[in-house]
Amino acid sequence: MRKVVKVLIVIAIIIGAIVIYKAGCNLIKENNISKINNIATEVMKGEIKDSIETAIGEDVGGSSVKEFLTFFSNEEEALPATVEVKNKMVEIIFASDFLDNQIFIFDDAGSLVLYKTVSNTVGGEVRYYFKNNKNIAVEFDYDEKAANENAVAEDANEILKRSKLVYETYLK
Repeated sequence: MRKVVKVLIVIAIIIGAIVIYKAGCNLIKENNISKINNIATEVMKGEIKDSIETAIGEDVGGSSVKEFLTFFSNEEEALPATVEVKNKMVEIIFASDFLDNQIFIFDDAGSLVLYKTVSNTVGGEVRYYFKNNKNIAVEFDYDEKAANENAVAEDANEILKRSKLVYETYLK
């Protein structure tokens, strides 16, 4: 009987350690997200330094641009867009309302900390949080519940790859 009690105590200790570890990880993640949101709030308050009428291809706009061009166009390789540049932020506003606006927010070192896609159709946005070039969270916040349930996250590595090109092109 004593062995059973000892085994149960060991199991309880292990489960407790796992719960404490998971809670600590979640607290750290929430703290990082909060810090990134604070950075984003400050950056977004800044004034627009430059507004550029351009054409955005898949290399910057990602798979949504490729899908749009494949579906709607025969020969175009890029889509008209306005790129608004602020200190540490680039927003891509496509001429077509079928494509989400894309916002890239960087830290002082030029690393992506937040990537947002803002829906022009269902309303709301998706936020991708990054720390040390690693995706730490994705939050779907569409106005329509079904859109959140059916949403699929973009590939984080692809976002990081595009963010480097965006930073080099518009902020450096």
